[in-house]
Amino acid sequence: MQPPPQRRTAGSLRCCAARVLLPVLVLLVPTSQAQVAQPSAEAASMQHWIVRTGDHRARPFVIVDKREARLWIYDARGQLVESTAVLLGSAKGDASVPGIGQRPLGQIRADERTTPAGRFWLEPGRNLAGEDILWLDYGAAVSLHRVRPGGPQDRRLPRLMTRSAADNRISYGCINVPIAVYNRSLHAAFSSGGGYAYVLPEVQSLRQAFPFVQPLAARAAAARAQGGVGGVGGVGGAQPRSARAGRVLPMAPLPLLLPPVAPLALPLVPPVPPVPAPPVD
Repeated sequence: MQPPPQRRTAGSLRCCAARVLLPVLVLLVPTSQAQVAQPSAEAASMQHWIVRTGDHRARPFVIVDKREARLWIYDARGQLVESTAVLLGSAKGDASVPGIGQRPLGQIRADERTTPAGRFWLEPGRNLAGEDILWLDYGAAVSLHRVRPGGPQDRRLPRLMTRSAADNRISYGCINVPIAVYNRSLHAAFSSGGGYAYVLPEVQSLRQAFPFVQPLAARAAAARAQGGVGGVGGVGGAQPRSARAGRVLPMAPLPLLLPPVAPLALPLVPPVPPVPAPPVD
């Protein structure tokens, strides 16, 4: 199914039109960028909460720490698979400007090029060049994809190779991943059935970006006050955003259990066929 013409045009304007020379770029990305690094304190805390509550619904997931400009990839059991430096939106901020996916590229100000924070359904799709990508928010034209070369002044590959996170802000909001990492760990895990993305905030507090996350001890106290199970367990009644047009997906509640919860057998939403979509930045 083709997206409506206006959606296609808007995404094209939101995203960079440069073509990727995949074989060349794969050779230029050092393997050291794909080495596993220990999660930051906030990322480790988020991973602990996700696994203990079963919030990932037995699907693979990624955690992005924007302050560290780094991404961690986890399998369906919550085990760390790989980590990598990433490129993010050039502007600091934790929300996409309303309607930004419908605006011409030239009308997007520098301070609006943000990577949104929160929990997203990471949905497989394709751009108009036929490249597979993972949509973070289709309506805002924000996705996770292989690093794109951009213009010579962008120096995207050198930015990925430095130790500092300060120079990893260059995109219009999309998350750029080294090609080798995408091919090895993201494509295989997410291209068939999708998964989750947890993007940690850099301006908001963790509670503001993830209002449904509560300390497990507080949940235990709430459960006792309600006479046992009660509540909605790991998700706190939150509704994750879908990549497809930013729609809200229903989420079934989980029982509140402090010991590790056996994950549900089925993903939250069924896999969808790739949707042709515009190039991304």
